[in-house]
Amino acid sequence: MGKLLKGGILGGLVLFIWGVISWTVLDWHTSTFENFPSEVVATEFINQVPKSGMYIQQSIDNQTQISVSNNSPLMFAAISKAGTQKSMLVHMGIALLMQIIAAMIVTGLVLIKPHIQFTGRLFQVLLFALAAAIVTYVPYMNWFNFSAHYTLVSIIDLLIGWLFAGLVISRLTKPKYPQFY
Repeated sequence: MGKLLKGGILGGLVLFIWGVISWTVLDWHTSTFENFPSEVVATEFINQVPKSGMYIQQSIDNQTQISVSNNSPLMFAAISKAGTQKSMLVHMGIALLMQIIAAMIVTGLVLIKPHIQFTGRLFQVLLFALAAAIVTYVPYMNWFNFSAHYTLVSIIDLLIGWLFAGLVISRLTKPKYPQFY
């Protein structure tokens, strides 16, 4: 099995395992969410929405797409009127597949210049993870007012997962014949 495939499978598996631990054992993700004051009010609101989808509510001038008032309330929501349609195993299978694909991409990036030392290869993985975290989570905080707490936990979670995966990927991409510069 080639380094690319090994790095993808093992790195993806490490990312997946970290995700399971991060979301089920640690309470830091759930601590970033607020509960609606009343489940009845939330359910009534969801029932008024015509269909499942992504929704945003803010006072926006439709002509200019500019907020009418900086003080107007903002809501950004993902609504699934039917609840979760897939079993947990299907969700987990999709998550694992996504992690393997991402780890294969990162392994491929590391293999472009594999002759650097272990720490350099690990640093490449962590730089990728930091860039991914910034372009993924910071825009939500900027545009939709996601909390700094949610954003920070999400970024740290992503970096920890890629640190563990990076250790595996960096080990697997060790060159057979190291070059000395």
